[in-house]
Amino acid sequence: MKMFIISSLLFFTILTAQTRLGIMVNSHISHFENIQKAKFENNYKLMPFLAPTFLINFVKDDFTLSLRPGYYYSNPLRGFTLGGYFMKNFYKEFYATAGVNFLFPSNDIDGNSQAFINDSKTFAFVNLGIGYAYKKLLFEINYEVNLSNPVYGSDTYIDQLKAVTKETKIHNIIKIGFGLAI
Repeated sequence: MKMFIISSLLFFTILTAQTRLGIMVNSHISHFENIQKAKFENNYKLMPFLAPTFLINFVKDDFTLSLRPGYYYSNPLRGFTLGGYFMKNFYKEFYATAGVNFLFPSNDIDGNSQAFINDSKTFAFVNLGIGYAYKKLLFEINYEVNLSNPVYGSDTYIDQLKAVTKETKIHNIIKIGFGLAI
C-alpha cells in the first residue's frame, strides 16, 4: 500500500510537471586505485574529455527531477551512464543536486602489450552537487561516491619479461559540467 501511494504521488508529480530537454558536457576527476604486489598507487586522474550527458528535466514549481543518460570516458574505464537527480533552487539561480548515477562499463582491450579485463558489472554512485543556471546556460560541480564494490577489472602488462596483473578500483568522481537547457 505504501508503494502504491508513493508511486502515485511520484507519477502524478511527473505528469503535471513541465518537461525540458538539454545537453551537458562533463570533464571528470576520478579517484583510481591500482593494487600491484602489495604496493598501492592512489591516482587522481583528470580526464579533460568532454563526455556528453543528455538532460530530461521534469520541472515543478520549486524543484526539478532530472533523468540523465550519458557517457563516461576515462582511461581505462568507459561506458554508458544513467542518472536520476533531484534539483532544488536555494538562492536565486543557484541550485543543489542529489541523486544516483549508474555506470555500465564496456569491455575493452587496450594497447599492444597491455590487456584490460573488465568485470562487466554495474556501479552505483551517490551524487551531491551544486549548480548555477544563467538563463539557459548551466554550470555544475558534482561529487560522486561509489556505493558498490570498487574493483572494476584487472590490468595485465609485461614488466621485465613477466606478465604482471593488478586490480583497479574506482572510488569517487568529481564532475565539472557545462550545459544548455533547451
